[in-house]
Amino acid sequence: MSDAIKAILHSIQSDMKQVDVISQNVANAQTPGFRAAKTTGVSFEQALNSGSEKLIQQTMNPTSGTVKVTGNPLHATVQGEGFFVVARSQANLKLSKNLQLSVNSDNELQTQSGINLGIYIDGDLGGAIEITQDGKVKQGNQEIGEVEVVSIKDYSKVLNASGSIFEIKEDYVQETDVKVLHGALELSNVDSSQEIIKLMMLSKHVESNQRSLLTLDQMLDSGINEIGKR
Repeated sequence: MSDAIKAILHSIQSDMKQVDVISQNVANAQTPGFRAAKTTGVSFEQALNSGSEKLIQQTMNPTSGTVKVTGNPLHATVQGEGFFVVARSQANLKLSKNLQLSVNSDNELQTQSGINLGIYIDGDLGGAIEITQDGKVKQGNQEIGEVEVVSIKDYSKVLNASGSIFEIKEDYVQETDVKVLHGALELSNVDSSQEIIKLMMLSKHVESNQRSLLTLDQMLDSGINEIGKR
């Protein structure tokens, strides 16, 4: 009986974890470059038979969002499955679908989230900033840097760092030849209506689990009362 209760509680916790993911998706429905997370909960049978502590299986939704042409020379996005590498820390990478750049006080390009790309803008050189199809950064006709572009081999290994910035270990990405679009941004791929439907289904599932817990509690009370009569 205790195993059944543990399994139901595990299932409820799984549902609540999925609600957290849905909330994050909806909160970033208007965030350019955000990729929604897809989740699969742990069923009653899985929890009961495996004793697994894992509440959900989570993976990034690889579907591309709509591309919006902004005409801003400091904007860029990657077509298809490509992502910009905006930072490296040992074997970990920070990825972004878009570049929304600005020039900091040191005349270096940085992302909207403040990540410094280490690409210096020469005030004496002049000329507009351009990001070419292969990720090279030019000022006027002169190449001043490059932003690496990769594709993801395993979307289940992607973690959301904040907003449109994602983290992944270097082992799960690979080089790619997808094209960079200059002066454009990919919008969020969140489908708010679908997320609301998922939320409604999860609410019904939680209610079902609560009824199961109530039934088990009543059975325990009845058993205890029967023992007390003997």
